[in-house]
Amino acid sequence: MVNFIRRAEPGVKQIKERLKNGYITGPFDGTIWYSRGLSNSAIHFIDLITHWLEDTFSIKIVSDNKRVWDGNDPEPKFLISNKYSSFFFSPHPNINMNFHHAEIFAKNGRLVYGDGGRSINWAPHQACSLGNKGIEAFSENESRSYFSDSVEIIPNELELVQFHVVNELAKLTLGKQTSLCIDDQAILPHQIIEKIRNSLSD
Repeated sequence: MVNFIRRAEPGVKQIKERLKNGYITGPFDGTIWYSRGLSNSAIHFIDLITHWLEDTFSIKIVSDNKRVWDGNDPEPKFLISNKYSSFFFSPHPNINMNFHHAEIFAKNGRLVYGDGGRSINWAPHQACSLGNKGIEAFSENESRSYFSDSVEIIPNELELVQFHVVNELAKLTLGKQTSLCIDDQAILPHQIIEKIRNSLSD
């Protein structure tokens, strides 16, 4: 088992289920802010994206700012993308600040995974007709009301994540399906990290 413990957290599992049943639909355009290193921190959010979408991603270095965490863990700006979606990762300006936040625009709404997962909310699009122009067809004031005023708070239990990991381990020992990262599921996020590191050293 690989230590991607957020997979066991109920809020993360609920997002996964909503993606599967079409309640949240792509394509997706997201921004993830991370701190304290590519391998130490950003990899956990790369794993969330690959876990939720179950797809492979290409990478592109946007900026190598030459900043490193703890002496050897770089903090570049980079993009991971597949055929339909893209996610921009940016390190927090303060290298010593523990900050993790994701804002993901879906085809039918906006998902915010805030404070490292302690705050999760979903705002669906308003029921409206955009024609072929999309959101850019609105004026500034109309654009502000594009998302529903009724923001749904998705319950989460990040503070109890170790408890949920133990429950998932129990399922694993009983031969039941588990949300934990096992076997070759960890390969993809680590491959992405390796590609980023190799690109930085070129």
